[in-house]
Amino acid sequence: MSCGLCGIPITEKKRSEILRIPEKYTQLNTVNLEFLYWAERMKDFREALLSGLNVADERWVQLLCRLRGKTVEHLPGSGIIHDFLSLANEEGLTVLFYGSTDDVLSKMREKISALYPNVQAVYHNPGVVTYPFSDDFLKRTTSLIRKTSPHLFFVALGPPLQEILIYRLRNVLEDAGTSYPWAWAEPSR
Repeated sequence: MSCGLCGIPITEKKRSEILRIPEKYTQLNTVNLEFLYWAERMKDFREALLSGLNVADERWVQLLCRLRGKTVEHLPGSGIIHDFLSLANEEGLTVLFYGSTDDVLSKMREKISALYPNVQAVYHNPGVVTYPFSDDFLKRTTSLIRKTSPHLFFVALGPPLQEILIYRLRNVLEDAGTSYPWAWAEPSR
């Protein structure tokens, strides 16, 4: 079941159902009001949201669903990343952190290695990313994914780029064995 906002489904699944490593590839999107704006204006972004599992990243999305008679949980990306990293730590999974700045990635490296010592973390700053994506950029990113074969792929490029990138690379990610690619918009939290 889901709550539809501007034609975008927001899942009614509970936190416990979402916070587990899925058996197969699933794109997770943490939706806020800005997403609904971009989904109305960008076909690629709308397709990315329609293909994934969408959760309410902010209370406004949760409230709008409540007004439609649907109950969705508030699952901000800045909070659930630690739940996913705990799961990855228990299993010793490989996680690829893609995007942000070298400074933020360095701070993440320190924090994640201290809190989640069993996570096999890979950090990559792709530099400035523009849309539409160049063929060279997609080839380099595809090569990195194939080389690292991450179980989890966290992308911090800012919406709508990060969701579109994950959607464009879905076949590569699935072939690499990635279970949960996730557009993570707030790496500094």
